[in-house]
Amino acid sequence: MSEKKYNTKLSSLGILASAFTASLLLGAGTVHADTNKDANANVNQAQAAVNSQAATTTTGTAAKDQAATTDTTNGQAVTTTTSTTKDQAAATSTTKGQTTATGTTEAQAAGTVATTTGAANDQIGTKDQTGTTDHKPDAPGSSTGNTPKAPDSGDQSTGGKTDVPTVPENPDSDKSTNGGPVTSLPKKYQSEDITGENITNNAKLNAFLAEDTAKAGKLNDTAKKIIAAALREGSSVNMDQLTDSAIDVLNKVDLSNKTMDNQYTLKDYDSITNKVVTRDKDTQMPLTKGDKVVNMPALESVKDAETGENATMDIWDSWPVQDPKTGYVQNWNGYQLVVAMMGIPHKSDSHLYLLYNKYGDNNFANWKVAGSIFGYNMAVTGGQWSGSAMLNSDGSVQLYYANVVSQLDTNHQRIASATVNLGLENGVVSIKNVENDQILFEGDGVTYQNFDQWASGANRGGDNPQTRDGHIFQDDDGNYYVAFETATGNDGSNPEKYENLYQWGRYGGDANYNLSEIIKIVGDSDMTMRAQLANSAIGFMKLDMSNPKKPKVEKLYNPLVQTVLAGDEVERPDLMKLNGKYYLFVDARLTRATDTDLVKAADTAVGDNVAMLGFVSDSLTGNFVPLNGDGLVLGASTPSTWRTATYSYYAVKINPDNIKGNSVTVNGKTYTKDYFVNHFLLVNPYMSNRGEVAGKGKNATLGPSYLVEVKDDGTTQVVTNYLTQQGVWDWNEGSAAPELVATSLKEARMDTDTFIDRVNKKGNWYLYRDNAEGKISQQSGWQKVGNDTQYYSTSTGAQVFGAQTINNKKYYFDANSGALYYGQHKINDQWYNFDKTTGEMLTGFVNIPSQDKTVYYAADGHMLYGQQKINGKWYNFAPLSGKMLTGFVYIASQKKTVYYAADGHMLYGRHKINGKWYQFDSKSGKMLTGFVKLSKKVTVYYNAKGQMLVGVHKIKGKWYLFDKKSGAKVTYAKVGKYVQVKHNASVYTAKGKKSKGVYKSGKKVYAQGYAIIKNKLYYKIAKNKYVAAGNIDGVKRTVKKAGYVYAYKNKKLKKQKGLVKKGAKKYTYGGAVLLKGKKYYVVAPSKYMSTKNF
Repeated sequence: MSEKKYNTKLSSLGILASAFTASLLLGAGTVHADTNKDANANVNQAQAAVNSQAATTTTGTAAKDQAATTDTTNGQAVTTTTSTTKDQAAATSTTKGQTTATGTTEAQAAGTVATTTGAANDQIGTKDQTGTTDHKPDAPGSSTGNTPKAPDSGDQSTGGKTDVPTVPENPDSDKSTNGGPVTSLPKKYQSEDITGENITNNAKLNAFLAEDTAKAGKLNDTAKKIIAAALREGSSVNMDQLTDSAIDVLNKVDLSNKTMDNQYTLKDYDSITNKVVTRDKDTQMPLTKGDKVVNMPALESVKDAETGENATMDIWDSWPVQDPKTGYVQNWNGYQLVVAMMGIPHKSDSHLYLLYNKYGDNNFANWKVAGSIFGYNMAVTGGQWSGSAMLNSDGSVQLYYANVVSQLDTNHQRIASATVNLGLENGVVSIKNVENDQILFEGDGVTYQNFDQWASGANRGGDNPQTRDGHIFQDDDGNYYVAFETATGNDGSNPEKYENLYQWGRYGGDANYNLSEIIKIVGDSDMTMRAQLANSAIGFMKLDMSNPKKPKVEKLYNPLVQTVLAGDEVERPDLMKLNGKYYLFVDARLTRATDTDLVKAADTAVGDNVAMLGFVSDSLTGNFVPLNGDGLVLGASTPSTWRTATYSYYAVKINPDNIKGNSVTVNGKTYTKDYFVNHFLLVNPYMSNRGEVAGKGKNATLGPSYLVEVKDDGTTQVVTNYLTQQGVWDWNEGSAAPELVATSLKEARMDTDTFIDRVNKKGNWYLYRDNAEGKISQQSGWQKVGNDTQYYSTSTGAQVFGAQTINNKKYYFDANSGALYYGQHKINDQWYNFDKTTGEMLTGFVNIPSQDKTVYYAADGHMLYGQQKINGKWYNFAPLSGKMLTGFVYIASQKKTVYYAADGHMLYGRHKINGKWYQFDSKSGKMLTGFVKLSKKVTVYYNAKGQMLVGVHKIKGKWYLFDKKSGAKVTYAKVGKYVQVKHNASVYTAKGKKSKGVYKSGKKVYAQGYAIIKNKLYYKIAKNKYVAAGNIDGVKRTVKKAGYVYAYKNKKLKKQKGLVKKGAKKYTYGGAVLLKGKKYYVVAPSKYMSTKNF
């Protein structure tokens, strides 16, 4: 299973063993193969842990249908041997009240943990599997009557538990585990032996130590040997690189630790990266024309295992049903079968489906879907991940898969097995039912990590729980084995831990390389964490197949391959025997490597970092040596987001029955049939753009397959410019599809394909992008990345963050993503605004319509608040919103009211606002009130609201008259003088009551004083006699229409000489009078002008 992490809590099982059984177990844990002494302890601990989970005896009364067992397992007597030398006593382990013992000789190094499964009253299983058995194994391929059917509805956590492995049988019965030489091919990358390095009178070393005597004093002899050897090999190391952490590791390195053949090292990862980056011709995956790739037609409408709806599906990790011994794709009633993980794009569901096609049919369009293997209405919190499958003798499919349940925010994975019964009618393959669904293995905690150990890890968020991808294999002696993806156990000799940094053999290079890696890893917190957690492995176990439909774990072996310190994932093991040797192929990604510089190198050169690795051994259980020196068989050739990006590589042997003649010609080169079938493999990938990464409607699909030649010298070579049709699992002479072959990246790239990658190097981010030719290069300047606009320095290529000035314009880029800011953003508690189109930082006055406000941004871009002097004028901005204030504003701190114009600046002096006159202090802008002397002759009055008064007003008990236009206070200069009545004037009393008598127009009277009567001004002309001031002072008016003055005499109107022009000023007195039916104003005694002229 690729691309996802899954985990669930491991159930613990403690079962007591009698002293008698313990005595039988003594010496049972026999181990074979390599010479690493630590492996002995590993296997011994593994055996103890395995035994602690197993039931080997029962106490009390046995069930009436089941005989109580004491010294038998599955009805078979347990035979054990104990062998120790004088230097090695048999190891004894007590777990939960159960004592077991294992014994080995010094000659027996870590190779296998032999176990035999046992059945007991308290065996773990599903509720349908807890019935009794008669301990008589079924015939291979037979069906039993007490096995449950697969659930097809409800919340399914498929898989009960089998008996856990217990007592080992005599390991000598397993021919494949006999001691002896490993493969004759040497492992290329092994750490240099520098135990004898000279550090006495070493001139280069002494010169180096002299650079910093304080640091030199902290280095022990081990550290000095490493440095001396590295300097001898040309290292450029300097004292500044030797931090306290680096010195601590160097002092603790175990130089006696040798590189084991099954250890995939940092140097191996480094080597394959170099091949990917340089596009090594022997390992680069063939290119496919992207515009020729199609979605799998059978997946256009498939019933979903969770929802039951018909939907288009993605397909990824897939395994053909194979003969576990020959490795050939099996022929089931004329059909080839494939177990595939499928799901609806953009959803996280992952369940297994069965696909089928006519055996030998290369037509991709002819594949069909039999359905969801484990039924429908499946729970969304778990799933079934892919694994291998074989045919039982009755035609049923025995599936080895990963049973997954959701737990602790991840997925708990267990190796499981199930029997899938099929039907065939009218050319339609159907799934009848699933039975014998059981958990086979979930980690013993010693050799292989279990879920509890992962869950208890301090750094589990960055760890990769993994127990999946079980691959069934049958050796020549008839025994069955399962290789599986896993991690090394915490209680064994290869746990995940920081101290792995001290293991010299895990680096795999010379002293120069190893020293540089130590310094790099220790100096990078991410790499340090990766190194601590890196413990991926390909596990191996032997099965008890007395009932092929209910297999049990019989033995555990040490890992076939492990990547402790170097990486945290190798997956999809594919084990086969070819031309007399054992080959193991796995999938890997550099994203899981400890040294993150490697994935950066691959991604920036090719755009992807996936690979298929291969190993070869003369022995089934070890030691597997990397092919091609570093293991690389296939390396990425196209960017990960292209339509033709691939993953989940699976190698299949070529069936000689598919070849008609005695020779085969591929790309113009002819091979004998015998050579071809024993040296060529078909490799099937899926095109890994799940979730429409390559574009809408472009789903994950099975890709064309490749041919790889496996040579006798331990090297391989991919057949260039050769592809099969999509979805070919079983090669035949009609499989080739030359029309799919692309001869260049440009030809492989679709117009819609794009690749973009941000890479961090020494704290700086850099951007890489592909072009129309398919080549990837570093970018600079303005770049669009997803929905973000970013900028990369044109001089260094490094991405910029924060405030930046580019071409004399200011911008701001997010501190984390580097995305250009648009619109309003709060930065360091200050508000800024950036143009919505260009992202340019705004300054000055900015209107924000959506918030109905105008604000002001200073030269550095931050928003201003309160009173601000801008370009010599005062403005005021709201203290919370920054909104520019207009109109009257009271400033409490200055105890004044001011006025801000519509454009926001403060007003000074005299201003007419909304029809009213106001006066503002010429310096402070303070609104004035009360009497204000504007000039020597003019005094006005502003009320409490600041409005200038006109007309008659009583102020502090006194009456005042203010000019109706100018507002000037009238001083009544006419008092004490004779004045002329310009309009017939009635006489009023002091109380405003009209009295007898009228003063005729033209009469002169003496103005003794004035009075305000009923808010109107009157002149006093005698005791208790007053005439309205309007009859004397008049009202100054503007002539709007030219006209004449008329004299009125003897009831006749006579036009006077001289036209009064428009715009002229005239005083009128009193109100309008009616003459000859028309209204006139008095403009002089007995002189009149029509009101229409004004």
